[in-house]
Amino acid sequence: MNNTDKDKNLWLVFCILTILVIIGTAAFLASSKTTKLELSLIEGEKIDVKLFRILPHNISLKFIFNINGRDSRPELGEYKTVGNWRETGILKFENPGEPIKLLLSNTNQDVIYETMPISGTGATTVSRNLIIYKEDNNPSKFSWPPSADVQYSLDSGINEFQITVLEVGKQLVGEKVSLWIKPPLGFKSYVSSYSFLWYFFLWPLYTFILLVLFILLFIRKRRRRIAK
Repeated sequence: MNNTDKDKNLWLVFCILTILVIIGTAAFLASSKTTKLELSLIEGEKIDVKLFRILPHNISLKFIFNINGRDSRPELGEYKTVGNWRETGILKFENPGEPIKLLLSNTNQDVIYETMPISGTGATTVSRNLIIYKEDNNPSKFSWPPSADVQYSLDSGINEFQITVLEVGKQLVGEKVSLWIKPPLGFKSYVSSYSFLWYFFLWPLYTFILLVLFILLFIRKRRRRIAK
């Protein structure tokens, strides 16, 4: 193989790697972005949602509440359980917090979600995860772990659906909150079918390596021209 053929093969490999990095990075960015919606906690409040997904997966939701300078918000619950859920299959809380129920619906699915007590805290906010609602007439009890076969599922491509507020506890009525639709790909946790995209958290490194390769190939090509 002569030098000209070697150069062509090197440029071909570089182009293939560049295409793979571009496609992988685009898929990674689309799959790792949290969708943030503003929602007023008023029964009957509705918002229309449009999401793009590369692969199907079950939706994951959480509410973000402002603390507003308060040390605590007992109306949002406390993640302190009673009993052993591993034996009972039920999480029971002393203070589950004021209830919120949402209906996620489209032409094929109607699934109700309910809020759990505070699951995360920040400097100015707290969060409450949502899980599938199971009617048991006890707001302190949650089936755990949630059944995967009744989750609201997102398909590949564009997903259009509606979120409706079904129920709000008295102390939270009218409050404006942020509803986050979690991405299928995160640094610490991800949907198994998206695991192959995890490595694209390093996309800046891959871009830097490609830039270095481009420079080296360009210098090599220039030197050969000068040598001729």
